[in-house]
Amino acid sequence: MLTMNTTGFEADFDIAQISCREQTIEYSSKLLLPGQDAAIVITPQLTRAVLDNAPCPVDHAFSACVARRKKALQKATAKEFRQGAKQVSILGRWHENGPDHMDFEPYITRKTGPLGTTSDVKYDYEIFPFDGLRSGEGFFILLNKGDDGAAARRFLTNFADRLTHRRELSKRVAISLGLPTGVV
Repeated sequence: MLTMNTTGFEADFDIAQISCREQTIEYSSKLLLPGQDAAIVITPQLTRAVLDNAPCPVDHAFSACVARRKKALQKATAKEFRQGAKQVSILGRWHENGPDHMDFEPYITRKTGPLGTTSDVKYDYEIFPFDGLRSGEGFFILLNKGDDGAAARRFLTNFADRLTHRRELSKRVAISLGLPTGVV
């Protein structure tokens, strides 16, 4: 799936914490904008746009956005392909950025290795206009080493709710105003 779906989070957390030597695990996050789940899929042969886990129509503005940045995307990911990656996907949101403008906000880089295994890491390329500004970043929470994946998910969900919940606004109104809807 080319969404920011975290169905395997609990198991991944349990595995990762086994190798952790620290007593606490620091989780850093970035505010999640409202909008459609979007992905840019890059292979050595092609670059394509995906919206809500389906191929994006060629005449869609997101496809045009990806086409304009194709060379920059290929250049930024060239190292991963030299190291044997089969595919690099940049996961994020296609969102409103002003009254008449849409933009892509990247969050996660999913790398598929030569044997088909995948790993997700925080997006850290500098391809898009706001990359490097660290906007919406800087939110941290400490998890205890003894917490299991289910407890960690509960803590992180509550953490996201505390950061983004506005009692005076419904979630629908917050989305229509372009306010963050969670953290990633």
